[in-house]
Amino acid sequence: MDFTQGQKRGAVLLKLIASKSKFGLLIGPSGIGKTTMLEAYQNNDQNMTIYKALYSRSLGDMLSDICELWGLPAHGTNGHKTNRLLKAAKGRFLVVDEADQLTRNKDPKHIMRMVETFRYLYDNGAALALVGLPSIYHDIRAAADTYVFSRIRYIRNIEPPDNKFLKAVWTQLSEKATIDDKVIYSAKYHGYFRYLEELADTSKDFGSVEAAIEVMFTKDKQF
Repeated sequence: MDFTQGQKRGAVLLKLIASKSKFGLLIGPSGIGKTTMLEAYQNNDQNMTIYKALYSRSLGDMLSDICELWGLPAHGTNGHKTNRLLKAAKGRFLVVDEADQLTRNKDPKHIMRMVETFRYLYDNGAALALVGLPSIYHDIRAAADTYVFSRIRYIRNIEPPDNKFLKAVWTQLSEKATIDDKVIYSAKYHGYFRYLEELADTSKDFGSVEAAIEVMFTKDKQF
């Protein structure tokens, strides 16, 4: 399956961030293929590493994770780990996937510590891209000082796929030539590609799309 226009534009921004060693932010709703776009781009950029953010990780854990990604020792204090990363930053391209996990429901001081770490890496020569849900933009904007937020040079909202693209994906997943509009409607409001993949898989277990829809979670159901 080809990439959506949103994914293609996101890849163009990644290329710009990498070539100019800038700090960028790519945001978009869940399930539109942000991670797929990153993994495809990584195949063409040997300097790019993807860090998958986790909600439960502390600053020290995150520093250790990135050290390991870059092949650096991960022991010692946060200061020791930061110094190693700063020395190795020049010429690298770090992408933080699901970056909203680092800021979701966190206090401003925690968010500042995380964002400042990325600013330090950027100031020492690394290209950086934070990728996640739109909430990350608002979280950083609300918590970060101007001198931190001003480092983010490029911001793009990755557009969701249109109905035609979703229908093509569903046809491929379900091997059906026709499609019910309610499947596309549900996909647009409950996870796009992720929803279609789960629905196609569940349909095989239950024998029909209608039966699968009945058991799949949607916010509009009444109990």
